[in-house]
Amino acid sequence: MLGLAQVYGLVQQSEGLIDIKSEVGRETTVTLLLTRKYKERDEEAPEKEIAPFTSLPTSRILVVEDNSQVAESAMALLREQGYQVEHCASAPDALKFLERDARFDVIFSDLVMPRGMDGLDLARIARERWPDIPILLATGYSGSVERAAREGFPSLSKPYHPAELERELRRLLSQAGSGSIVLSLRPRQV
Repeated sequence: MLGLAQVYGLVQQSEGLIDIKSEVGRETTVTLLLTRKYKERDEEAPEKEIAPFTSLPTSRILVVEDNSQVAESAMALLREQGYQVEHCASAPDALKFLERDARFDVIFSDLVMPRGMDGLDLARIARERWPDIPILLATGYSGSVERAAREGFPSLSKPYHPAELERELRRLLSQAGSGSIVLSLRPRQV
């Protein structure tokens, strides 16, 4: 189930429309009208070949996401990109997991989570305890993106495109080896 912020972000990104019908005591119906975009091919221009990114077999990502559907989607995407993936449903669970096994190349966490500790709290603690593990945060709330950016944590706006996720992970992985573990990003303009 998608949250309202995620639905709004998806509609905005797709240049679509949303129709919400609700009556007291009855169900609410949300209809998304998304535009289909066709790429016109330039017959004279040769197609550019894009080299697929293949992660190293040792690239491990810890996904921290409380929404099971979002977590499953993110993990499937990461596995498709060649990463080894582990999942925790909360920040406290992630900290317990990291205490047992901190051999991760990146922590990819939702920013807004229940149970008294959010993704930014997790990121602060992880940066202190495991400074060699880069952290990438994701959220559907623009205010949260600004909080993360002020503290130097990179973040993606939900819903993110698979190519955005891949690009940020590649950047983090390449910088992790050079001793730079924090990537500052400007929040995406909506």
